[in-house]
Amino acid sequence: MRDLGLLGESVFSQWCASAGLTANGSSVDKTGWDFFVEFDFHSKTNPHFSTVHEAAFECKVQVKATDKQARKLAIKLSNLKRLVTAPMPAFFVFIEFDGGESAQRAFLVHVDEALSFSILRRLHEEEEKGEAHLFNKKTMTINYGSNHLLASTSGEALRSAMRAHMGPSMSDYVAKKNAYLDAAGFENGFAQVTISAEGAENITKLVNMSLGLEKDADISSMVGFKQRFGRKSLIPFVDEENVKLGMPGLKPSLEGSLRCRTDKLGPSLVFPAKVYVSPFNAMVPEAMRRARIALEFFDLVFNPFTKESTYKFSFDERLMNLGMLRDALKFMEMLATPGKRIYSELTVGRRALMQFEIASPVMPFQFKTELDAVEAAARIISLLGVSSNVQMSLAQASRHASQWSEVEKVLLADTRQLMLEIPGYQPPSSGRESLVCLSFFTTPVGDIHIGVFMTMIGKPLPADDGHALLPERKNIERIVICEPGEHINSEDLVAAAIAIAQKYSAEHEVTMLFELQTLKMPRFECQATPENRM
Repeated sequence: MRDLGLLGESVFSQWCASAGLTANGSSVDKTGWDFFVEFDFHSKTNPHFSTVHEAAFECKVQVKATDKQARKLAIKLSNLKRLVTAPMPAFFVFIEFDGGESAQRAFLVHVDEALSFSILRRLHEEEEKGEAHLFNKKTMTINYGSNHLLASTSGEALRSAMRAHMGPSMSDYVAKKNAYLDAAGFENGFAQVTISAEGAENITKLVNMSLGLEKDADISSMVGFKQRFGRKSLIPFVDEENVKLGMPGLKPSLEGSLRCRTDKLGPSLVFPAKVYVSPFNAMVPEAMRRARIALEFFDLVFNPFTKESTYKFSFDERLMNLGMLRDALKFMEMLATPGKRIYSELTVGRRALMQFEIASPVMPFQFKTELDAVEAAARIISLLGVSSNVQMSLAQASRHASQWSEVEKVLLADTRQLMLEIPGYQPPSSGRESLVCLSFFTTPVGDIHIGVFMTMIGKPLPADDGHALLPERKNIERIVICEPGEHINSEDLVAAAIAIAQKYSAEHEVTMLFELQTLKMPRFECQATPENRM
């Protein structure tokens, strides 16, 4: 009597042998596969990197032979489970004989992610019904069609089709399959949690907590069931009453940019923005629904239904990028301008998500000194060509406002506006009329310290207290930058001062307005002690 199953396995073995594949048959018909197929090492020698550690491809195959053309076959769930969870590629090979002795057509079905999803979902359904022990008694129909048809009934067609599904690397395939097995069925979350909160105050705190505005919220009860493939477990993994609920590690619903301007056709200020939308909005009354737009220094909380909104500025004890701090203060100044409306647009990528207006609270702007100081610091950095990404606190801008103003005046001043007093200066006997005065000053700007060697060149004139220099020229000789964590050696500063003096000593008399032994760059730490005045 013709044994169709044995015939199919025999043909499959011949194909593997002709294509250089090693087909190891299963001696026990309970393993879910008929052949463990091993490929030869496919990697060619590469002069740039070694391929010695690359694994050869291998896979499990279940062979099904048939005289029919129904193009579907019922497979035991126990066999499907073994194939879908095997840490390697798995295939079905369907061979149609049409009642003859030779194969007429062959179909290769890869147990890919789509098929794995269907199999795993069915297995979970049976497990939920308490019938996992009946996997070997129940079946699932596997369909195949023209899209699975091999180019020919040959070993080469079989090998090529298998390799096309496996990709370039066995280890990559296995890693991807294992990752999918871990994640499959959790596309809509891993649990279903029901919580109850009583009273308007607790519900408001719950919504605020989901926006990152509260650390936790009091809830009267919480019941949670694990779920996979949309099917809920029978026993809750949590069932508690009167607990505090928190959302540590809360991430924004989306991230984008907030663009603000007072003139729809004018320039705008642009800030990175995080948007939080409460997941509880669908469960609470419209009046309690909230969303939040969070900037580094500004929070806007609004109700998209009632149009109510509140906002606040908070600089905390933080350092901010100098440009960000400047724009933040400009934004506050815009808000403090009576009668002004700020046209705002929230964008994600290139898409405008929402547009709205922010009205002035009719409140005086109390950070004019800090804004002027920050803008002066920005100009100083630009004048000196400093490329550091300067971080600054609002408190530091307040402390050093007058200092930066004076530094900027010195750097920008025309020589005709300057007069340098030189107490104790004695004209040299050499008779040189031209004098070079070398000075060195330092200033903290944000989290860096800037030192400037500057020369003023001119003729010294007698004055009430010695001499004075009316400079004809002013030169920035050298810029010294001390980054956070750095230390500038005094010896290096002394060497720089001597080199500058030597540059002029051949033609000019040179005097240093400092003692060489006192040259140093102060250690500076930016400490923020903010004052909220708006």
